[in-house]
Amino acid sequence: MARTKQREVYGNGSVCPERRNGETVRDSWRVCIDLGKDSKGKRRRITRIVHGSLAEARKVCKGLVTQYEHVNMEAAQGTFASVCSAWLDMMRNANVASADVIRQYQTWLGYMAEYLGQARIVEINKADVERAMTNVKAARGLSNTTMNKLFAVTKRLFAYAVDSDMAVRNPCSKITPPRKDEVTTRKSLSVEEAALLRSILDRDEAAAYGDFEGKEARQAQHDNLFGRSCVRGLSGISGIVAIRLMLATGMRRGEACGLTWGAVSFEDGQICIKQSLTAHVDVKAPKTKAGIRTLHVDADTMNHLSKWKDFQAKALHMVMPYGSALTQTDETPVIISDIGGWLDPTNLSRWWGKYRKSIGFPTLKMHELRHTAATLLLGFGADVKTVQRRLGHSRASMTLDQYAHAIPANDQEAADLLGALLSQTPKSARVLNLNKTA
Repeated sequence: MARTKQREVYGNGSVCPERRNGETVRDSWRVCIDLGKDSKGKRRRITRIVHGSLAEARKVCKGLVTQYEHVNMEAAQGTFASVCSAWLDMMRNANVASADVIRQYQTWLGYMAEYLGQARIVEINKADVERAMTNVKAARGLSNTTMNKLFAVTKRLFAYAVDSDMAVRNPCSKITPPRKDEVTTRKSLSVEEAALLRSILDRDEAAAYGDFEGKEARQAQHDNLFGRSCVRGLSGISGIVAIRLMLATGMRRGEACGLTWGAVSFEDGQICIKQSLTAHVDVKAPKTKAGIRTLHVDADTMNHLSKWKDFQAKALHMVMPYGSALTQTDETPVIISDIGGWLDPTNLSRWWGKYRKSIGFPTLKMHELRHTAATLLLGFGADVKTVQRRLGHSRASMTLDQYAHAIPANDQEAADLLGALLSQTPKSARVLNLNKTA
């Protein structure tokens, strides 16, 4: 009987019988692909166990040799953590994502790196990624929606590794993404609730102006009107103005905080949205071209804005952070902090969390003002393309799926309308007679 070869070599691959406890395992073969040595001189290999004939093992070996011949052996020594750093640096240098987005990517990949960090990118497989994601979800308590986003970023990282010849295949390609959570907590205000909120804003805005003037009168008695580093009360009034804008236009929190006076046209009754303020107080352009838009604004809201502009201009003259008074220009933010600069969106949300409880809307999320604008417009006759454009969506489906909530009164009107149509008496004999035989 012919003796089986102990080892067959095919380029940087080899096939040999599998041995366990010193004994050769029948019809079982160890296939190895040599990836060279790492920086410490340790030889790295990809190993597969093939159960079957020697011919099948040879076929697997030759296939792996073909796949790995395009891999950059030096780059393939990189760990998951090092590839993450390289990918994020590439994104920063190419300016393909905002600093906020890259920071978020870095956070999510950092979670995965806790379990994959020291593993070589070329050796990570589907099971490794699935195991890491399970551990991340359990350890961090992340929602399915967040895990869906984390998975998408991880998949993009491996795609980068494949494109850079660091890996043969993307292990995420055959993984089903985590299903996003259904959004059940979003709501929109009814017409009555929205009108009540607006009337409360009117009341509290007037009260805030009065309180501010009273406070400044006391400052005048102490000869302390000018030369201050900040003027308390400006951010509070700004908060009310921001909520009024979001309710009237459906703009996002960052868009309201990023609005400047140069983008407000009182003559035309319009506001141009062309930038947003991030949670890190960085000004950024909208994600898509659809985000850049000009909106008509109702006369009442524009009147309140005009009053605020005049009031703000006088108040800014009292702020002298660098020895000279601030002057309102087209670049001055509409929504300002007490020192006359950008109002941190996070601080605006913190203010809103306290304010909403004081006015009887304890659970109303700021983004639900946007939902309210979309729902009321669609529910009372505005066409979907107009609402889509006002919200800055690139697709009408997003407007309908995520921001349009059913209005019960409209559903009753729809039922009544259909009933009236179906109950009409046929006007002519040309109406189809279903009982007539052919």
